[in-house]
Amino acid sequence: MQAHLLHQRRACSCTHHVLFLPIIKHRVNEKKPTILPRLGCRWASVLARRASLTPSLCCKGASLPLLSSTPSLRNCANSTMAATATVEDTTQQVQQAAPVPVQIVREGLELPASQRVRGQYSNLDATAKPIGAFNLLTRMLGRAIKGQVSHPDRIPQENEYPIHHRTVATLESLARDAVEFGRLGHSSLFLRTSAQLWLIDPVFGERASPMSWAGPKRFHPVPLDWTNIPEVTAIVLSHNHYDHLCKHTVLTLQDRTKWFLCPLGVGDYLRKFGVDDAKIIEFDWWDQATVEGAVLTATPTQHFSGRTAFDRMQSLWCGWSIELNGKKVFFTGDSGYCAEFATIGKALGPFDLAAVENGAYYDLWPEVHMFPEQTMQAFLDLQAKDMFPVHNGTFPLGFHSWREPLERIVELAKEHDIIPTIPRIGQPILVGEPFTFDPWFYKPEAVEEK
Repeated sequence: MQAHLLHQRRACSCTHHVLFLPIIKHRVNEKKPTILPRLGCRWASVLARRASLTPSLCCKGASLPLLSSTPSLRNCANSTMAATATVEDTTQQVQQAAPVPVQIVREGLELPASQRVRGQYSNLDATAKPIGAFNLLTRMLGRAIKGQVSHPDRIPQENEYPIHHRTVATLESLARDAVEFGRLGHSSLFLRTSAQLWLIDPVFGERASPMSWAGPKRFHPVPLDWTNIPEVTAIVLSHNHYDHLCKHTVLTLQDRTKWFLCPLGVGDYLRKFGVDDAKIIEFDWWDQATVEGAVLTATPTQHFSGRTAFDRMQSLWCGWSIELNGKKVFFTGDSGYCAEFATIGKALGPFDLAAVENGAYYDLWPEVHMFPEQTMQAFLDLQAKDMFPVHNGTFPLGFHSWREPLERIVELAKEHDIIPTIPRIGQPILVGEPFTFDPWFYKPEAVEEK
């Protein structure tokens, strides 16, 4: 069992002696996570044995005074032993509540787990690699000199990007079996039932960047007063890029969030942020777990990871199948087009709704982001009923017009008699219910022509 060995400086409350104790913290998705009180003196092991506990598995708790013949100290020791037994009961509850992801099997289908070689993950198609940083910078610079990079309409003009604002206090009540779905920007999604709120890749900071003063800046406000959210059932993450994993958002919501679900290695970033290890559940490709009544499966995508120049490909990336209240939703995460979409459709479909990547495409990175034509094919492969295009708007990450991904996917969908579900940012829909098409992203003159 993998463990993180920490040394913490603890003071014994009765003797004022300073002690250094090794403390072992176990990942929540291991088979035997243990949370036991940390004991601040040499009698910790004695009391642990009396309580039939393992001393080396001591975790969080209060310091324990040294035993002596003094009644007050004996009472203190007895109280601590009673508290230890209580925490043991709590431990058993945590073990029951913490789901352990298990790889699924489907007859006739190959569902391979991820491969990590020399500390780096790779795509199932090993030739599908993102362009190198130096090569990308060189080619981008050459195009910039020729004026061939940025579209003049990359960022919408003022009042050109309508938002559907809501407040937490005024969220509508939902029927018991209903599932509300929507987008809070870019690929920041939410699933809401009458009793739960799930957030997918929530990024509510001002920039999708490691710097607060530079990098892609949002061009519309978050359409919800998200800092007033009282409780989040789970935050579901697809990978560690800055437009999908926001430290500011995680830190703000961590105390109100019950679970953090992520692909392998992303949990390390959450722990560094300060998220409680007991809340983190990491998934490999094709791992499945039931969390708070919802069935979640992590699926392969064709992408990459990294937040610095030194951690590229060191954590995994994935898409997500989420089955909740009898409704089934799929989120592609970030991905280039790949054969895995057809496999996902066969193994986990059909879906009521598929949130498919559609934006920030460019000819220098076709392996890791889809063009609209590929988005259309991925949707068909997934065997989904409704198409919900994401990964566009909010941040100027692509070099196309902000309207282009949505306009192109609408035209492509017409060829298949499909009407994409494209609500305004913040506007909720009910999964499985019809949605009236709203051409909010077209230019006014284009709407009149249509």
